[in-house]
Amino acid sequence: MKSTSRWKKLSGFLLLTVLVPLLILALIEGLVRVSGVDTEVVKSDRFQVATPLWVADETNFFSAEALYRDIIHQSVPAAAAEWLQCFDEAPRVRYRMRPGVDRRVINTVNRRELEKGLTVRLRANSQGFRTPELPRKKPAGTYRIAFLGDSTTFGWGVEAKERFSELLAARLNAREDGLRYEVINLGIPGYTSWHGIRAFETYGLPWSPDMVIISFGANDGKRISRRAKETLQRGSSLEGVKHFLRRFATYRLMRRWILSLGNPFEKLADRPADAVGDRVPVVTRLEFRQNLTYLVETARAGGCRPVFLGLCCPVEYLAPMNALGKRLGVETMDGMHILLQKVPAIKAGELHPELYTYYRELYGDEILKTRRIMTVTSDSCHPNRLGHRVLAAALEERLF
Repeated sequence: MKSTSRWKKLSGFLLLTVLVPLLILALIEGLVRVSGVDTEVVKSDRFQVATPLWVADETNFFSAEALYRDIIHQSVPAAAAEWLQCFDEAPRVRYRMRPGVDRRVINTVNRRELEKGLTVRLRANSQGFRTPELPRKKPAGTYRIAFLGDSTTFGWGVEAKERFSELLAARLNAREDGLRYEVINLGIPGYTSWHGIRAFETYGLPWSPDMVIISFGANDGKRISRRAKETLQRGSSLEGVKHFLRRFATYRLMRRWILSLGNPFEKLADRPADAVGDRVPVVTRLEFRQNLTYLVETARAGGCRPVFLGLCCPVEYLAPMNALGKRLGVETMDGMHILLQKVPAIKAGELHPELYTYYRELYGDEILKTRRIMTVTSDSCHPNRLGHRVLAAALEERLF
């Protein structure tokens, strides 16, 4: 009798302390889902701009800061930020595309195309990258090339099939040399060499690439708060737990409320453009060299040939990349120099005349005369469709 009584008391205790709270949480979860409350964005009262939660996280905000500043100063419409909703938080790499997302967004890189309302398709595979699905086990006779980089590698402003990664594979496969060439494009806008290490280890190496083309530097020097950098570098053993909790609308709603208290968009609107304060580079030049060295060593240990490609990389990061390439025996290519070298041939009608005609009509002869780089880029940085073709040809010639 005593044991039965104790069991009843224990059952009652468990009911009150475990089952009842779970039932209450389940009820709240259901109410939040049914209510239709948007749990994915933080709203700005002053600017009517929705900031996705992954961007509202201070450690990620630097990747979209320039775009938001343009919105604040009304040089681009608020709709230009809609593409950010194609991305989400992710373990290890902090953020990536939403797995399986497929939508067309405004091309914000090219201002003339932006005025025309032209769109670009952003489509992600199940891993959250703008690249085809590939079987993990590499088929016999297959040569795989992984691409690590930022928005230039991601191909911002052009369709996926128009990027230098896909164009290179097409050129190599057309040679019919007995190998089948496949590409794994792991480029994500805003990524730094810090992100590159984690993307390569998590999403690159398991697919057994034979070559990895590493293109960072454009974002490494961007500045974030010292606190945010410490959080970024330290990481957390709770990332997996956090990623699991994101499945629940209740958790997302609570996190939205917390992040809204310090919405970085509002802070950006109040901060002068040249304000530095307690802000440091996301990746210093020393850390940049260390990250590239680690990527080279990791690639070679996995039987993979590393290559450096500088694209829109400021000289303070391009110079260390070149020096490191010489010291480590890594093929290093200055992508912007390659692009500029081909401008005379393009203007002479010797390369891709149909695309040159398109950009002449888009910009006008005067702009292409005073800013040669606009012949092959959308904004003096991101390669346009013509630029991607030039890079694909140069990669084939130099590397194969």
